[in-house]
Amino acid sequence: MLTVAALRAAREVSDRPLLVIDAAMPRSIEDGIAAIGGVGVLDLDDIRKFAELQMEARRIEIESVEVIIARSSSDTARTLGVGRWRRSSRSYEQRPNC
Repeated sequence: MLTVAALRAAREVSDRPLLVIDAAMPRSIEDGIAAIGGVGVLDLDDIRKFAELQMEARRIEIESVEVIIARSSSDTARTLGVGRWRRSSRSYEQRPNC
């Protein structure tokens, strides 16, 4: 377990910002570590919340991208005259066999 005393001793050697990630179950850092200046703490709950927010952002982007693809496909089909080709191929299929 990471203790407040051990982290304070480490902070005396360096004052660089420190991020402590507690990925253990059960948690393995002592309460109060986040209160030490220059120290940030993330645990599995924080990581889960971050992942959920990122997934929601991706879902929103997917909807936007689908709209862009639909518009682009429609524009491309119109440019290539796909609608005219479909109509002409249908009329060809309806012709009697020679």
